[in-house]
Amino acid sequence: MNQYNPDLTTKPAATNFSLDLTALMCSATHHLLPICHSPPAPCGQTAFSDYPQPSPDYLISDSPLLNSRLGPTYRQGLGTGSVLVEVNRARNGESSSSTTLLQGLWGTADASCRAIVVDLMGGDDARSVFRFLEMAGLSERPKLRVLFIGEGRQVESSLLHPCLRNSVFALYFAVEGEDEPSGRIEIFRRCLYCRGGEAGVVPLGRWHPREATPTGEELFPDEFRNFYGHTFRVVTLRYFPFIEYARESDAPGTKVSPGDCLDVRILSTLASRNNFTFEIREPQDGEWGVPRGASGNWSGSVGTLQHDLADFSMNLTPTRGRIRVIQFSRVYVSDPYVIVSGRPGVLPPIFAIVRPFTAEVWSSVAACTLITGVVLWVLMRVWARAFGGRGFKLSDALMYPCSLLLEDPPTDPPTASSARVLLGWWLMACVVVGTAYRSSLVAFLTVEGKTPPINSFEDLVKRPGWRWGMKPSTGSFFVYFNTSRDPITRLVNKGMEVDGLEGQMEKVMAGGYSFVSTKLYSRSVIASQYTDSRGYTPFYTGTREYHHPPGNSWGVRKGGPFRDYLSTKKLQLIEAGLINFWLDDVIRTNVRETRAKGERQKISAQTRGHESIMHLPVTHMTSHHALVIMTMLFIHERLSYAQVTLNYYMGVTFHREKYLHGAFASAVELELNVE
Repeated sequence: MNQYNPDLTTKPAATNFSLDLTALMCSATHHLLPICHSPPAPCGQTAFSDYPQPSPDYLISDSPLLNSRLGPTYRQGLGTGSVLVEVNRARNGESSSSTTLLQGLWGTADASCRAIVVDLMGGDDARSVFRFLEMAGLSERPKLRVLFIGEGRQVESSLLHPCLRNSVFALYFAVEGEDEPSGRIEIFRRCLYCRGGEAGVVPLGRWHPREATPTGEELFPDEFRNFYGHTFRVVTLRYFPFIEYARESDAPGTKVSPGDCLDVRILSTLASRNNFTFEIREPQDGEWGVPRGASGNWSGSVGTLQHDLADFSMNLTPTRGRIRVIQFSRVYVSDPYVIVSGRPGVLPPIFAIVRPFTAEVWSSVAACTLITGVVLWVLMRVWARAFGGRGFKLSDALMYPCSLLLEDPPTDPPTASSARVLLGWWLMACVVVGTAYRSSLVAFLTVEGKTPPINSFEDLVKRPGWRWGMKPSTGSFFVYFNTSRDPITRLVNKGMEVDGLEGQMEKVMAGGYSFVSTKLYSRSVIASQYTDSRGYTPFYTGTREYHHPPGNSWGVRKGGPFRDYLSTKKLQLIEAGLINFWLDDVIRTNVRETRAKGERQKISAQTRGHESIMHLPVTHMTSHHALVIMTMLFIHERLSYAQVTLNYYMGVTFHREKYLHGAFASAVELELNVE
């Protein structure tokens, strides 16, 4: 059940008016209860007698007249957090008591509905009431229900008072004099934009406290369905693709003409649907907003909203400090930080033979080969001493595992059984290592090797001799790096170089340098200025994204009644998919327009290198050449082996025939001699 928290702010009331004050206060409170979605209380002589009676946290009553007129029953019915204030004493009291009074006036944070009933029946000192409301911070609570009870001559001066400049729900009960026999009252409502986009007063007709209560829709219609041509004051800075404009003059805080960008598309869509206009200006100092000393004042767009010099600012990132001085609508897009570096270079093809394995793997293979050779030498010496036979020299033992690894085993295996078992396991390991190496070698010969890319802040600080930088910033970018507790981020901030956009991009193209920027901004800049007609760009954007919570939003001055309206509309655009669609379309449109203007791309033919040429270079044929050479070597080896084998067998046959021929000749000669 929602907690109802009506607060009675009043001054000593007049003693002579025909309408009973107890019944009117009861009816007024009863009138606001349905709007707050709380159960209504019965009115009459036993008003609130059936209503729950919690002990009030704060019940301040300094008006003897009202205490006597309302009685204890009504005061108990005001409920938890209810306050009865005599304005003059409250304003002249001590600061500690004023703080306690305001805490009781606004109630606790869990109170879902708050309302103020203001008694202006005396009419002699109404300025004290409004000064108190201004001091209490009524202008920072636009959704607070405010109900005035007073004479008819004070309607406009009350509902249009500056302390109600942000109030969305405000009513005035104009009480008639003693000559009015019916006891009816006139009801007036404050509207925010109904008078040509400005605040006005709308009469709602007569009503008697004992009649049925008008519905909430009749009393408080949707104020943001039609702004009646209201002109919003917008402050912002250029930041494509979110903000793009042309300055109308070189003066500080000049008015600007908006261009095609994401935030202008959003604002223009809302303006056409809800009938309002807007005027965009730059902040006087040209900054986003950082604190200025210990005074509590802020610079840039944040300071402009802080001092109510603008209604809202487009594309402003919420931070802990900014939330204390201004408000924000909902986040509608996230633009994380990324690292822009040069494209990874091509590694020399001559080193492709060692790239299939990392340095750790090569070290492990070498160590295992050495250990196997030493163990083999020890086993052969122990076997020779125990059972006799030949042993291995240390050099022969070390070379034996190497020959197995290179698939060229010796012809004389060891005689020791333990050594044969060791070499059997080592041979299985060599098969696995050799198979993995050959398959990886083919892949590395097919695809060109690249230098390791820079994807994170850790890669920046670990790369020897590497430098990095960012654009000059006085916004959330500056706050992120200067308030981060991460040691790597602090190290990056310590070595950060500050330069303009063109200077940063030139350093990146020169090599050994990275540019830290936001993802969408760098994407739009690279696509529009540093990408040729073939789609080639010399820049590489890291895969690691550093999000600065909560994201991009619109800043709103304190108490801006339209903040929820902006949040709701942006949520609808997000759910419809229009935010992402517009964002991509803005970038594509900007690229097309830049190329249509014939602007020279900021990359040269030397920068492109061979990657921009779509012809197949010789380096891509390395794998084919290697396969051909390997095939030829294999065929040559097989032919050589076949030739050796053939020569061997032919030699054996020749000697056998020669031997047989000699033996036959000797036998014939012997037979002749015998004869």
